[in-house]
Amino acid sequence: MHASRMPAKRMLRSISGALAAIFLAVGIAAAHDTWLLADSGETEIGKPVLLSLTSGDGFPLDETAIDPVRVVRATVRVGGAEARLPAPQTAAHALRYSWTPKSEGLAAVAIELAPKTLVLAPDKIEEYLGEIDATPKLRAEWKALDGKRKWIESYSKHAKTFVRVGTRAADSSWARALGLGLELVPERDPASLRTGDAIGILVLRNGKPLADFAVGAIHEGSDKAAFARTDSSGRARVTLGSAGKWLLNGTLIRRSANPKLTWESDFTTLTLRVH
Repeated sequence: MHASRMPAKRMLRSISGALAAIFLAVGIAAAHDTWLLADSGETEIGKPVLLSLTSGDGFPLDETAIDPVRVVRATVRVGGAEARLPAPQTAAHALRYSWTPKSEGLAAVAIELAPKTLVLAPDKIEEYLGEIDATPKLRAEWKALDGKRKWIESYSKHAKTFVRVGTRAADSSWARALGLGLELVPERDPASLRTGDAIGILVLRNGKPLADFAVGAIHEGSDKAAFARTDSSGRARVTLGSAGKWLLNGTLIRRSANPKLTWESDFTTLTLRVH
């Protein structure tokens, strides 16, 4: 039947179904990690650094550009001084920030995104729980709902990286949290990592240590994470067994008090370079 002759109700159902399918696909894709990565791990005063913010599951490739409207905070701290990142430019597969350092030190750069909602298809839920190394408690909470609720999740994202500016070793401001809602804080100089090094990671939720939280470690080109859980002090230890780029990640999910939602969550990432 030609579209112009299709009954209105049938056409509406067809359009609605297509939109729903698109929403689900976009929602699932949006739930993948979002990371921040500089074009180089080192730079000099006065030399611009290009930082890319992207979402996907193929780290470190740029995959999906972030809508700049979603960015609620974009900040950089170097030598103890913090400033906003300049306004970004949207590229085909990433949001690009160009930042020119004015002082030496180890720059900590972070971006936070406003919440967004996804509806997860039933056949994707177990895969999702496995990808985030879900706790038995979370799995039990979902099982207890016994199909009475759809998986509707409002998620916020937090991304962080580091860039060495010059050679000054006195800057220890990298060790202080930037105040993200969910943050991974390295406990040794992240610019001095070598193959096989182990690094302690302190996980903070709203500035407080978070126990029993899964920190994933993904080497560039891999699609699987090796997990380490935080202890009672919110610390986990991760071994970086290969040279190259690494993505550390974690997802915190909890039941939502909003009757329109099932869950609320925070995704956090930290990118590192190992020499």
